[in-house]
Amino acid sequence: MTPCIAFKHVFHALSLWVKNTFLVIGCRVTDEILYLVPNKENFRLTLRAIKLWAKRRGIYSNILGFLGGVSWAMLVARTCQLYPNAVNPSDRYHLMPIITPAYPQQNSTYNVSTSTRTIMTEEFKHGLSVTDEILQGKAEWPKLFEPPNFFQKYKHYIVLTASASTEENHLEWIGLVESKIRVLVGNLERNEYITLAHVNPQSFPGSKENRSE
Repeated sequence: MTPCIAFKHVFHALSLWVKNTFLVIGCRVTDEILYLVPNKENFRLTLRAIKLWAKRRGIYSNILGFLGGVSWAMLVARTCQLYPNAVNPSDRYHLMPIITPAYPQQNSTYNVSTSTRTIMTEEFKHGLSVTDEILQGKAEWPKLFEPPNFFQKYKHYIVLTASASTEENHLEWIGLVESKIRVLVGNLERNEYITLAHVNPQSFPGSKENRSE
């Protein structure tokens, strides 16, 4: 076996180990959350509603700097039952630390940026306002899950296109592109003329003409 091939197998094994480690941690976190909440059925129902709301409002995506499923689950669990999470000193430099309850404690929101935190804060306030209207009988529950009109909210937009020759290659390629969007947002935030970089987590398929080229 040549050194290049040997290194390739080593890196492949390491990547599989990292993926499997995160899968195991995710399962342990889920089990720990269910153990901590006082009423599992109420927790599941609330979490489903919160996830639906976050997806409809465009703030559900860990890789793009918003919150992912585990983070939303922990926020809901903490609301159901206040739990004294141990805080890692290194997490003080994160913008919105949410610490996992299972060992080893980790910050599940390390991807959150200044822009995504601002957007989520606005959505939290909007959700609270709509919920108050619902409880006062001024609105119905479907209003809470209405998606925002993203394409009329701002003056300037950047369109990113990811294309590949096969569907298999496209899935791998689009994952790489998405992982780099957070870096792009960070660079935009450092521009003094840009106050907010809002990423829309929803993707759109290209036209048939573009896909056939």
